[in-house]
Amino acid sequence: MALLVGCATPVYVDTPPKLPQDIFVDVERGEVRWGLRPFGAYQLPGSQVFVIGSQHGMQPAGMFGLLTFMVADGVNQASVKAEAQKVGQALAQKFGVATQEFLDAAAQRRGYPMRFGESDWTQRVKGLAMTVDPSVVLHRVDGTKFRPYVALHVERIGETVADSYDSVFVAIVDEARPLGGKDGWIDEGQDRFRPVVLDALRLLADAMLEEVSGGLPRTDLKQAAVALRTLDSTAERDVPAAFREGYAGRLLVYPNTNMPRQIYLVPPSLLSMKDVKPFRERTAAVR
Repeated sequence: MALLVGCATPVYVDTPPKLPQDIFVDVERGEVRWGLRPFGAYQLPGSQVFVIGSQHGMQPAGMFGLLTFMVADGVNQASVKAEAQKVGQALAQKFGVATQEFLDAAAQRRGYPMRFGESDWTQRVKGLAMTVDPSVVLHRVDGTKFRPYVALHVERIGETVADSYDSVFVAIVDEARPLGGKDGWIDEGQDRFRPVVLDALRLLADAMLEEVSGGLPRTDLKQAAVALRTLDSTAERDVPAAFREGYAGRLLVYPNTNMPRQIYLVPPSLLSMKDVKPFRERTAAVR
């Protein structure tokens, strides 16, 4: 692991454990697991798509227990549910098949052997399998417009903690539109949503594979305080982060977030930063 120093809060940049040759990759094609749903997000039934409008009461709910948290979660879901349902099932999409195709193509380009299919428990606990859960979170960015956050949750359980890996890769789309209606993501049968998501997903799958296979160096990173709205939060906040410029015209950002680790692909126009400094690497004593 590398540690960024010089900020008030250190930023840790994990170096993924080495993948075994011919790793088994299990891409989820069904609904997203409940534990991966952001607080207050409404999941379109039967899909891998969430819509999130607000997270009111999140901190007080956490203070007063699980029941209060669940009530606040339900209230926030209800605030955007009717708006999402007006669009109908056109937004209720899945991306497992496309994710597997993109990962397979990226692996072939790099000559990296991968097998795809449903893994079993023995493969997972021995670190021979990696699970990949695709999802899309539509974040409200103003009164009517929503921006897609395309995500791949990647997990590998190793035989030891050092061999395990748990991260979420997120591509933020620069475009924001209403869910439906004129100029919306879905407009009278015209689907503007899926092509944009697939473009982001293709790039994200390539970056994810390059990262987990150890192909992305740490030597060309910089550090800064970046203004970022994360996958699981509706509020933009300044976050200490490492970043790399010029990754397919985007910034590759490693923010100081809670576990699981989050790694972002962000269009430069959507990210402001301050206190930019050179990256200084050293071995961290703790994870």
